[in-house]
Amino acid sequence: MFKSEFKEGQENKVVITDFPFKVVEFGIKSCYIKTEFNTMKMEENILLLQFFEKYNMEKYKAELEIYLIHKISVSNVCSLVKCSELSNSPKLEKYCTEFLLNCMKNSTPVLDIDSLDPNFALRLFKMAFFNRCDT
Repeated sequence: MFKSEFKEGQENKVVITDFPFKVVEFGIKSCYIKTEFNTMKMEENILLLQFFEKYNMEKYKAELEIYLIHKISVSNVCSLVKCSELSNSPKLEKYCTEFLLNCMKNSTPVLDIDSLDPNFALRLFKMAFFNRCDT
């Protein structure tokens, strides 16, 4: 990664400015020691998933996806939908979609429903009116 003619390769370091220090630190530590995602806030885990995606850390991304899937709730599902889109996480999006469909079916209020991407919201709305069958 550092063997290049660019500044990063010559200095043998990378400067990451698009994520908070705590997220970067946690992401790097995940490579060396067992880390617990429950020690971070949901917002930090959402950024961490994006960090893992950006830097092709698939193993850690998959572990965090599983953790986030188990944490889906009415208070965070809309944030997780957006996160799934930004971090290329179809598995997380699938579980969020199923959760939202169940909320619609049971008339369960969901926080920040207006923040959903309009295209996603339309797909969700259409899904609510079709019989879904698993094959």
